[in-house]
Amino acid sequence: MATTVADLLGIDELRLELVAGAKGLDRPIRWAHVSELRDPTRFLRGGEVLLTTGLGLRGGPGVQAAYVEQLATADLAALGIGLGFAFKAAPPAVREAADRAGFPVFEVPFEVPFIAITEALFSRLVSEQYVLLQRAGTVQQTLSRLLVEGAGLDALLEAYARMTGTRALLLDVRGEVMAAARGAAAVLPPRDLWAEIQALRPEGNEFSLSLSDEGGSRTLLPVLVGGGPAGFLVLHRGPRPEPYHQVVVHHLATAVALELSKAQAVARTERRLVGDFLDALLEGELSPEEIRRRLRFLGLGASPAIAVLVARGGEPDRSEPAVEALRLLVQDRLSRRPAPYLCSVQDAAVVALFEAAGPAEARETAEAVAAAARARGVAARFGLGMPEADPRGLRRAYQEARFALEAAGPADGQAARVATVADLGSHRLLLARQEDAALEAISRGLLGPLLDYDRRQHGDLVASLRAFLEHNGNWEAAARALAVHRHTLRYRIRRVAELTGRDLDAAADRVEFWLALQAADVLRGRGSAGG
Repeated sequence: MATTVADLLGIDELRLELVAGAKGLDRPIRWAHVSELRDPTRFLRGGEVLLTTGLGLRGGPGVQAAYVEQLATADLAALGIGLGFAFKAAPPAVREAADRAGFPVFEVPFEVPFIAITEALFSRLVSEQYVLLQRAGTVQQTLSRLLVEGAGLDALLEAYARMTGTRALLLDVRGEVMAAARGAAAVLPPRDLWAEIQALRPEGNEFSLSLSDEGGSRTLLPVLVGGGPAGFLVLHRGPRPEPYHQVVVHHLATAVALELSKAQAVARTERRLVGDFLDALLEGELSPEEIRRRLRFLGLGASPAIAVLVARGGEPDRSEPAVEALRLLVQDRLSRRPAPYLCSVQDAAVVALFEAAGPAEARETAEAVAAAARARGVAARFGLGMPEADPRGLRRAYQEARFALEAAGPADGQAARVATVADLGSHRLLLARQEDAALEAISRGLLGPLLDYDRRQHGDLVASLRAFLEHNGNWEAAARALAVHRHTLRYRIRRVAELTGRDLDAAADRVEFWLALQAADVLRGRGSAGG
């Protein structure tokens, strides 16, 4: 612990006597300084013991009280008055002001030179610094050993917290707890911390924040990996923390960064291997024996049956951060099950393989992922391929999941939902198998004039056509769904007929319009242009 005024007064050979300000005996001492100026504070930084013969105290009680008050305001540690020069004892006004401010004042006997005080104090401070560096070195060695041994993030934070008297918590870039020392979450509520970080975080990545309150202080450090924050380290220090915390805190941040960097490298390698496997599986390049071998290598070899879940976010944001956030959401939900799983990103979609005993369990798992997306306000859709025990069926399950995803239509502004090929009409499944050019021809050829009209006139012909067909030509029901009068709807459908040259009373034309709308939905689901 830091040397205090009480420690200095406890050095017997100096024979220093406290005469006022006993409430400030626990003030830490940083240095000692001798001055006879009336205002020495401009040359001081705080934490010093000021030694004086009292020349700056001459001038009456008012001057003496003001002198002490300015020292206390400047956060000095204490005042030592050498007797036998200007004063035979500390003046009453000095003692009274010191007691009011809780600022220690002590008397130095005439025969004790100031140099004896400074030498004794400096010797103690140097010894204290040596002990501090020694203890800091022990912390650094411990963290380095844990890092080499691969003990993990929780062990790093626990060791640091125990050795420095702090509470340590690590949040990821979404505000979720990645690691914590025992009891840290009770003192540092993660939700409150994340709100604080979001409110105070500056634009740059290289920053640190310190916040203080009656319970101590909190330090926030971003942990940088690859030039960007991979997490946020939050440390809580009590009112009297170990001083070497400040020396080793950045060593902790470095150790955490190395651990996160290693974890990211392993995760990238694993995702690349999974991606290569999925590509080869979809292309039909792998024999059943090779599929089994790769599944064993990826940790799914012992699974009795494997289901496939493909997830895609809503338009227009399919950026890398958005896709990564969706992958983390899927991974988070699957990690809560005891069964093994794999998760990767293919063509801006998240693909997960997971163990499921049967269709019911697979559907339940997929719905849990979709529920998590809904809870977080993520517009996403999911295609599910039912579990296959035979490796030859895994390719079919993957294809079915992709077809179901594409045929389910876009997720924009809609609740996250799960689709399987069993949920889709045959026409949706057939359309999902078509190339973009074929779907474009089907949709554009018939809907193009209507889309052009809607753009020019800010009209609703396509929406009106869809409602009319979805309600089987029932004018009243379709008009209610659109919140318009049935005469308005009749006018719009006549315009559709005029612009396309088709007859909405003819069953064949209705079917073609319906297929064109479904083709447009599949195109939108793939992220291509379309109605």
